[in-house]
Amino acid sequence: MLLSEAFKIAFHISDSSTEDLKVAQATIEFNSEAETASFALVKKLALEAFSAEIEERRLRLRQQISAARRLHRKQLENTKDFTNKREPIPDYARIMTVEEWVGGLESTAFTPDDGSGYWATEKIMDRNCDAFDKKPDWATHVAWFNK
Repeated sequence: MLLSEAFKIAFHISDSSTEDLKVAQATIEFNSEAETASFALVKKLALEAFSAEIEERRLRLRQQISAARRLHRKQLENTKDFTNKREPIPDYARIMTVEEWVGGLESTAFTPDDGSGYWATEKIMDRNCDAFDKKPDWATHVAWFNK
């Protein structure tokens, strides 16, 4: 077997599973000591690359799990207050989208002296979430009550 073929096998092994590694090791035979020594070096390099790749995958997986846990905690925090005091929006409330609300704030059409606003969806509002405070992730509308 030529040295270049050993390199090809080594690179194949680094992208394969440990079962492929065992099969490749069992099927390769060399005719001379020089090829055996070269293959040992190539095999060592391939195993190092394979080990590094596995460690990199483990690290990426740990990071993804941590990110998923953070996202889940954030979602729980955002829905905790919403579920505590949610109620249907009364007919006398003015319902507006977040964009309309922000436009009204920028033009000073809505101030705390004019009334009260609560973050909401199309049909449900939460009296614990004042619309003058930071918008929760779940909110798509504002329920406004003039004084």
